[in-house]
Amino acid sequence: MKKLFAIAFMAASVLVACNPDDEAHKTTPVDSGDITKVCINEVCGVTGYKGIELYNADSKEVLLEGVTIIKNDEAAAIWTGTAEDKIPAHGYFVIKSKKETTNIDAVANSVATASFSAQQTLKLELKSAAGASLSVFTRGAEPWGNVIQAVEWSFGHPTDGGADWKFLDITIGASNNTAAQHGDVTAEPAEPAV
Repeated sequence: MKKLFAIAFMAASVLVACNPDDEAHKTTPVDSGDITKVCINEVCGVTGYKGIELYNADSKEVLLEGVTIIKNDEAAAIWTGTAEDKIPAHGYFVIKSKKETTNIDAVANSVATASFSAQQTLKLELKSAAGASLSVFTRGAEPWGNVIQAVEWSFGHPTDGGADWKFLDITIGASNNTAAQHGDVTAEPAEPAV
């Protein structure tokens, strides 16, 4: 009888401990930052570094679930954020190109379903989960994918989260603030230094 009572008591204790309504087991929802403070900060098409860097100017972590990147006005997104994708406050989130396998693996947070070249006209648009445009990067003009002069640099904001686009030394996954500049992205770049 004592054994039966002990077993019944243990079973009841386990049920209480596993009760999902128990306050100790409830998770607090994440207080996400402002998605409108996330932008495309750097784009690199150089082999070995092909990727897109997002920057979060907010003082809170921002959830990226449902956020998309559209390439060249195509209907399908080349990247969509998942429930696990978050960008830290004043931090970076790197999406490496589908074909990229080398130098940015250590800083990559996700993988795009497409690639892009450092010698083509390109448009990338970051959209919120609701479909609002958050940030746009363009190099050249339509038709997208036209071959133009190749570069050995990134396209980036010289100040993280800024407005201007410049040719910069590659800093994907880190701040652009101290990167050497090599001219405006809208203009044909100077020849790379030998």
